[in-house]
Amino acid sequence: MTMRLGGLAAVVLVSVVPVMSAAGCGPGARPRAAAGPTTASTHSTSQHRTPTSMTDEEYATARTRQKQLLADGKVTRAEYELAAQRFSGCLSRHGLEVRNLGWDPVSNQQLQIEYRGPTGKEQEDAPGEQCLQAHLMRASELYTAGSRSLMSADLMAATRRCLNAKGIGTTGHEASLPDLRVSAPGKDRNVTDCVADSMATLYPDMPIAIGD
Repeated sequence: MTMRLGGLAAVVLVSVVPVMSAAGCGPGARPRAAAGPTTASTHSTSQHRTPTSMTDEEYATARTRQKQLLADGKVTRAEYELAAQRFSGCLSRHGLEVRNLGWDPVSNQQLQIEYRGPTGKEQEDAPGEQCLQAHLMRASELYTAGSRSLMSADLMAATRRCLNAKGIGTTGHEASLPDLRVSAPGKDRNVTDCVADSMATLYPDMPIAIGD
């Protein structure tokens, strides 16, 4: 299960699932992406240029560079961040406004990059999909598959408090969302709700992505 809540912009998560709205619902939503090189939120503007598509040559070159990162069959954190940086630069060059929201605190396996065209029209998102495929898609998939899910400490602490308040015990040694589900068998809905509620309090500007 993947639950996405909130927001108003186009998103692509590190799992690289395009979502309408900042996190999955809402009017006027645009696709977002999760990927990017820093934990700090960064923002770049296209200065309201009309979005433009990648040329065939540019796309082919970018795909080749991404394949080079994948040559050994795995993607390191540094390589993932490099691919995300290239992705962000591609978005900006092609007229999309870009905002790096940082690492997803639920798993710390993906960075979230928000992008949108200057007028917010859906047809302006085409360059974003091209940039995603050319620079980041496979790199993000391999990085997520080869890394371990680790919930941020503040989010974990808040989620435990929420569960305990519902009478659901935890061990105090959980490090990830899967760990919480093991500690609270049959309480997946409660775990999901507590993570989402805690996210909304601690990270109000970040879309919520809770997966299996």
